This record gives sequence, C-alpha cells and structure tokens, in this order.
Amino acid sequence: MVVEKPPTSLRLVIGSGYLALNEHRSVGMTEATSGCPKGAQTPMATAEAGYRHVTNPIDLAEQLASDHDWASERTTDDELTLAVAGNWTDYNVSINWREDLEALHIACAFDFKVPDNRLGEIYRLVAQINEQLWLGHFDIWTGEGLIMYRHGLMLNGTIATPAQCEALLQAALEACERYYQAFQFVVWAGKDSRHALASTMFETEGRA
Repeated sequence: MVVEKPPTSLRLVIGSGYLALNEHRSVGMTEATSGCPKGAQTPMATAEAGYRHVTNPIDLAEQLASDHDWASERTTDDELTLAVAGNWTDYNVSINWREDLEALHIACAFDFKVPDNRLGEIYRLVAQINEQLWLGHFDIWTGEGLIMYRHGLMLNGTIATPAQCEALLQAALEACERYYQAFQFVVWAGKDSRHALASTMFETEGRA
C-alpha cells in the first residue's frame, strides 16, 4: 500500500492561517495554570497558556475562515459553512459542533454530481481510497449523488485549540485535493476505479 505525501501547497496555505491566529492570541494564564506557584506549571499547562479558549470550537473555525478570506456563513451557533477554492475545484465545507457528544465534525463536498450509471464504480473507488486514509473517510450521498470527505474530532471534556481546528480543516482539504482527479477520471473519463486511482497516485508522485 502506497501512501503519498500531502500536497505541500495546501499545507503552507493552511499553516499560514494558524500563524495568523498565533499573532492574535491573548496573553495571560489559563484556568489550567491559575493557582499554581510561579515556575510550577505543568508542560500541558504551559503549552496551553496564551490560547484564546472558547467553549464552542465553531468560533475558532470562523476565525480561521476569516484569516484566509474564505466565504463563510454562520448558519447557527453550532454550524459554519465555507466555500474554499482548491487547485482542482471549489469545495463546500460544513463544520458542525455537537455539544452533547463533545465532537467537532467536518464534511467537505466536491462541486459535482455523480450520474447514476457511474455510482457502482465510484463506490469501488471510495472503498479503495478509504483503505489508504489514516484520518477520516469518503462517503457518497446517493440521494444527491454527492461525494464528500468526513472526519470528526472528539474533545472529551477538553477545550479546542486553533491548532486542532486547523488540523481538521487541513486533513479534509488535503484528502480532497489528493483524490479529486481520481473521482473525475471515473465520472467523466469513464475509467475503472483501479486505473483512475493509479493514475492519480502516479501524477502526485511526479509532482513531488
């Protein structure tokens, strides 16, 4: 099994948003360090010092969108939608916060619809791609014929940081950029799933 390197360009673009957030961090002790004697902070408390902690991570995702000048809409307190321009196409991104599960979920959809006569081959391609992914997975919404990448972050009582929100967005965009052409080859070029995936991986390795 070959797992190729993520596109460098997206890593740098997303990373610049995190650096921008670092420049605007508030200064001061967090709850984790308050009450500790001077010089007695734990490594975790020291790492968390200076973050602008929020209970709703959608606020952090909205700040990232603003830093990148991505078109966004805060549909509810717990949902944010983004329009992100990639190298191959535009991506429709939805980020949702489930307070009862303490989970942040991201769905990144391609801007095209799979015709019924190619659904079978697309299912095979999705299964092959998902075998290679370490984070998240691709799904097909058969009713709408949409392909999307999905991933979730379980916080389990912790408070989200800008780095976590950045990593969630980065994983989604990198996966979509990496495999978009494979989906295109199956849908529009009529290739079978194995040849489409092999062609995409060969081109990715060539660019690297």
